[in-house]
Amino acid sequence: MDAVRRESSGAKREAMKRMPRVLLVTFLFMGANDLTADLGNSFQRSLVGCAQLHAIDGVCPVGSEMLEDSEKAQVCEPLPRGDVNWSGSGRCADKKYVMNTGVKLSGKLILVDGIMGLVAIVFLGALIDSWGRKPVCIIALFGSLCRVAIWLVAPSLRPHELNAVIAGEVFSSGSNAFGPAVKAMAADLSPPNEEARAAAFAALELVKSISVLLSFGLGYFILELDLEDYHAVWASSAVYSLIAIFVAVLCVQETRSNQSHGDLSEEEDDLATSRCPCAQRGIEDVIIGLRAVMADAFLRQFLVVQFLFGIGLMSFFMTLRPLMITYLGCSQATASLIGVINPACAMVGIGLVAPISRRAGPNLVLALGLTLMALAMGVSGFLPQLGSLRIFWILFFFASVGLGMFGTAMPTIISVRVGEESQGTVFAVFEIVQDVSMFIVPSIVNSLFDSQRTGLGAGQLYFVLSAVLFIDVAWFLFAARRTAVSGSSDFEDSQSESIADDESTKLPMSGLM
Repeated sequence: MDAVRRESSGAKREAMKRMPRVLLVTFLFMGANDLTADLGNSFQRSLVGCAQLHAIDGVCPVGSEMLEDSEKAQVCEPLPRGDVNWSGSGRCADKKYVMNTGVKLSGKLILVDGIMGLVAIVFLGALIDSWGRKPVCIIALFGSLCRVAIWLVAPSLRPHELNAVIAGEVFSSGSNAFGPAVKAMAADLSPPNEEARAAAFAALELVKSISVLLSFGLGYFILELDLEDYHAVWASSAVYSLIAIFVAVLCVQETRSNQSHGDLSEEEDDLATSRCPCAQRGIEDVIIGLRAVMADAFLRQFLVVQFLFGIGLMSFFMTLRPLMITYLGCSQATASLIGVINPACAMVGIGLVAPISRRAGPNLVLALGLTLMALAMGVSGFLPQLGSLRIFWILFFFASVGLGMFGTAMPTIISVRVGEESQGTVFAVFEIVQDVSMFIVPSIVNSLFDSQRTGLGAGQLYFVLSAVLFIDVAWFLFAARRTAVSGSSDFEDSQSESIADDESTKLPMSGLM
């Protein structure tokens, strides 16, 4: 028994030495995606066009001014780039029209992201435990390359440039199962207990935050230029994505063990993989992962928590920049600072996870994170009336801290409740739930957010989102108390018994069929 323990401990130490390479590829992937996300909204607005504007009752729309020699014609010309009221597009001078069109396009992109993300998780994410983690990560990197390549040529495809933007998102989202794959890698390379998994996922979230910080910092300086042509930006991003693909291929080793089918031998596992078509295998693995989740009373309830969280998070961040530009008088570059400040503040939340988790467990960490986000969103509803940028940053700080706490506690709670052979598929199931929540986000945002509203009606979206997250907190606490989730999980108990050679007490996937 001591020999088995020493062998297991040595294997885990050796595995942890490979963790820095996983973190490096995570950093590169997040860098490519985060810069695109930061500049994406501004790029999309730069493509919005409209007819020549004319003054109404001698007043031009925001973003334009009347020509000095056109009092009779009442013709309005765009404000110059760099002006605080510049519309953000060289093709339309109506700032509010550009903003609203941009928000609607963002809603379409989120819907596309949800649909194609669902496709990716079903046909790629579900194969994390059979193909392996590394191939899925490389496919996601290739999808990011395809997106920036399409966006590179989009402006020349007039009048279909906005459709090209959506097409780029289809390629990127439809190949992106990176999240559950890299989480499965982190679980593979760390011991199966809450403290070790919390440390591994905290490192993963920290690297993501640093990548976001640097990417959005670079994005800030790019947005300061008030570009109308993003050709050089997307060309550089394409080169970066190519480098990231080569690093992933050459540096990262596969972490999956030969246990993806529970009781099957290595030869039987390989034979099953070779005989089963990709699409069929993906659906089957999703069903296996879903059964693993449904077999755990707490994880069943946690699916609802993830769904509500996805609605609140996506709706909130989707509208922050339009809120800042329209109601708080910020420039595009200033509004982009949310991408820099968010990861910096999230690091505070990540740093709080370990001490709080040791004292009270990861459940309390997650509940506190959700509560901070709910409070920040609720008070944000008054920002259109207050018009205070200082108050906005205070609220955003608390929301980001809460997000950092939730983002670390959530995979920790999930990973210790399932076996190594099902980490990828279970994470994929939760990713599917978040993707499904995106289907609702565009309709919520389009019906509740309008940059032309005034009074409390201008902040009604944030009041609704706050209520959604408070319901989420209550649901999570009810589920945690009902299922008595506080200490070790079923998986940890099974691991302890399996070391004593009682393999029948592990959680084989075949037993869930």
